[in-house]
Order: sequence, then structure tokens, then C-alpha cells
Amino acid sequence: MGFGMAEVVYFKRLAASGQVGDAGKAIDIVGYTIKSGSTAALPYFINGSSTGSIAWQDQARATSAEQSISLAYRIRLDQGCYVSFDANTTAVTVFYQQMLT
Repeated sequence: MGFGMAEVVYFKRLAASGQVGDAGKAIDIVGYTIKSGSTAALPYFINGSSTGSIAWQDQARATSAEQSISLAYRIRLDQGCYVSFDANTTAVTVFYQQMLT
């Protein structure tokens, strides 16, 4: 993003594992919310598609709650972002930036 240009933050709510933004394009994750079931939730952020490698995961979050997580720095995934749920994750909303082409 260049100097003087507005930076737009998009969001996507997932109720199951899925792709965020445009597949195959670099994406910056700037934050997320997570809703957990009866035990702590732990989503995995995968670089690329569901068959990619885990690029990043946060610590497990509180049980039976929804929490917002603001990241101190952006997480760059060069091949796009796929969020994989563990059994205790009910929903994830990802806040992200992605260049328009």
C-alpha cells in the first residue's frame, strides 16, 4: 500500500474452514474474532489452500466465548489464506487487507 492511499480492511466470517480473500494472492491478516465451543478454540491460518502448510496459529482462546484479537503486526501470507478450524472452533471472522488487481 502506497503513501497517501487509503488502506481498506475487509472482513470475512467463516462458520467452517474456508478461504479468505482471493486464493493465490498475497494477503495481510490484521486481526480476527474467534467463537469457541465448550472447550478452547484454536484455528490454523494456512498459506495458500487447504493443502498448504500452517503459516501461523495463535494461542488457544477461552471456552464458550467470542473474543476479538488485534494483532500487533500484520501476518503476511504470500499465497492467500485458508483458515482451518479445530473441533472446538465455532466461527472465525478474519480482518484482512489484499491488493486489488
